[in-house]
Amino acid sequence: MGDVPATADYARAYDTLDFLMGAVEAEAFQRLRPRTATTELSVVLVTGFLGAGKTTLMRRLVAANHGMRLTAIVNDLANLNVDAALVSEAGAHHGIETISLANGCICCSQSGGVARTLADMQAWKSPPDRVLLEASGVADPSALAAVVDGMDGIRLEAVIAVVDAAAQGHEAGQDLIDRGIRAADLVLINKTDLVSSDAAATLEGELMRRAPKAAVLRTIDCAIPAGLVFDLPARDADGQPTALALEDESFTGLELVQTEPVARRAFEAMVAQAPAGIYRVKGLLELSDAPEPELLQAVARRWRWSQAGSATAELKGRLVVVAAADVTHITNHFKPAFEPRRP
Repeated sequence: MGDVPATADYARAYDTLDFLMGAVEAEAFQRLRPRTATTELSVVLVTGFLGAGKTTLMRRLVAANHGMRLTAIVNDLANLNVDAALVSEAGAHHGIETISLANGCICCSQSGGVARTLADMQAWKSPPDRVLLEASGVADPSALAAVVDGMDGIRLEAVIAVVDAAAQGHEAGQDLIDRGIRAADLVLINKTDLVSSDAAATLEGELMRRAPKAAVLRTIDCAIPAGLVFDLPARDADGQPTALALEDESFTGLELVQTEPVARRAFEAMVAQAPAGIYRVKGLLELSDAPEPELLQAVARRWRWSQAGSATAELKGRLVVVAAADVTHITNHFKPAFEPRRP
């Protein structure tokens, strides 16, 4: 008898099947919902690992003065889609519609959901000039790009990969990051203010070698002209993403509910002492030493507080933790101020 397949083999087979089902599902939805418009739907895919700055870039793009009709699709790992609320808030004054896809994919299992959404948009009376699609932080960028680009009447204009300069080489999702870089037309080396100029230059040279067909740009807070994204050269046949190897990175999105206000320094200590395997913490928290709830964005053991707008009010007292760690361990760490959200 041959060797018994390992658990990882089953996981890869399942994810491969899931990807193929997404592609088949996309074609089926397009048959059910025939297009009424004659123009193609143009999509820009924004990828990057947890906390790299994808949502910051999306907020900048939807708020920019570009004169286009945009629709933003935001795919997050947890049911509580903080990223979608932030993008919606940024684009509210420009009439930008935001579509939220919660429970974002571990690898590419949401490709079917993305395909269904795009097929549905093709039937709109007035499709947008451009669709901004933010993949979840643990999505397989090349597989998702392949599904989108394989849909009839959908044109994948560009893949933007956001890379965290301060975390490069130290992230558990390095394989996913590499796939995003290989599939990219534009690579943003973000958070260059957190590393030395020599380190930024070294990383820039490395990424230029790893993505010879992509433009590579250093940024702080993803501050780039919107035209740089919307006016990228068209992708040619040689630039199509082909890396479709799929692996289960076993990430978990856990939503916690605040049971009492917490002091800012006490919560910062919770983040600083978080168990290994916690990569992203975000939410709108009630602080005992602040008059209004504040938005927290934490990556590993770095965090930033900011004021929240009205669009994020419904997120008050709720926290999302993205990790590759035991859920019970995470829950115990954030006691007594938080408890798991009940269905």
